Amino acid sequence: MGIKWDTPWGEGRPGWHTECVVMINDNFGGKIDIHGGGMDLKFPHHENEAAQNEAVHGNCLANYWIHNAMVNINGDKMSKSLGNVTWASDVINKLGSNLTRWLMSSVQYRKELNFSDETIETARTELDKVMTPMKQASIKVQLTDQKFSSAFDEESYRKFLDSMDDDMNTPNAYAVIFDTVKKLNAALRQREADSEVVGKLYNSVEKMLDVLGITVDKAVVDDEAKELFKKYNEARAAKDFAASDECRRQLSDKGLM
Repeated sequence: MGIKWDTPWGEGRPGWHTECVVMINDNFGGKIDIHGGGMDLKFPHHENEAAQNEAVHGNCLANYWIHNAMVNINGDKMSKSLGNVTWASDVINKLGSNLTRWLMSSVQYRKELNFSDETIETARTELDKVMTPMKQASIKVQLTDQKFSSAFDEESYRKFLDSMDDDMNTPNAYAVIFDTVKKLNAALRQREADSEVVGKLYNSVEKMLDVLGITVDKAVVDDEAKELFKKYNEARAAKDFAASDECRRQLSDKGLM
């Protein structure tokens, strides 16, 4: 079946390595910037590609070769032979794009990633610890009728980028995010929160998440919500728990609690 020809060593067929060399030369002019693939493709596939291209065209096939480690499912390698293949579209539909990206980047790309109920819940908890204060910050600033400026913590953001530049060391990048979120939480706990400080830290975390492809849905506090927050705080101060619970329920329905 398929294309084949006789050779002194037996029947010959177009090689996988050769196909890739030809496609790259036909479509990208003989050289690409980044060539990616799993660790299992480094030898023999990618080494053969590089050797064939060098032999035929006299140049390196790619500027950078990036090899990621395997994805495991509950401790077992994901493979068709084991029947445990999980499609990316199904994972995103189940977990959402933000949680999927956070989980995928939770380990450095050269290390194995394990998909399990435990690792998913760990990722969910971590992301919630980031997103919850982001929502609180957005709400708090809007309740004071102020707006965020475009300023951000340049030192924290630079540390984050340095970690990403270090062979995509995402665990270290996550540590910078958590440290910045810790500062944001401290700013939010102040009786009279400084909106400039809160906004600066909020913008910093948002910029870091954007690099990871994670979006922050800003809370919208309209006049009705502002009135509910006012009633909620008044009811709590008066220890009218029934009224405060009702306000809290309505705010929760708006996604603000």
